[in-house]
Amino acid sequence: SKYLKTACGSPCYAAPEMIAGRQYMGPGVDVWSCGVILFALLCGYLPFEEKTTPALYQKIMAGKYTLPDHLSE
Repeated sequence: SKYLKTACGSPCYAAPEMIAGRQYMGPGVDVWSCGVILFALLCGYLPFEEKTTPALYQKIMAGKYTLPDHLSE
């Protein structure tokens, strides 16, 4: 149960707390990244994609993503 602060990994898979520069628990951000992978497997695209990293981080922090028609909320 140690808090971490190092930002690591690919930006598309980064958890909001890591992007915000806050301390985080490793397992929690790992679950977020697994959710991104699961979304990509089910939908065929990443939930958060943008041309620039700052725009990508804004989208992740806002939690804005689009589900394809074959999935329900």
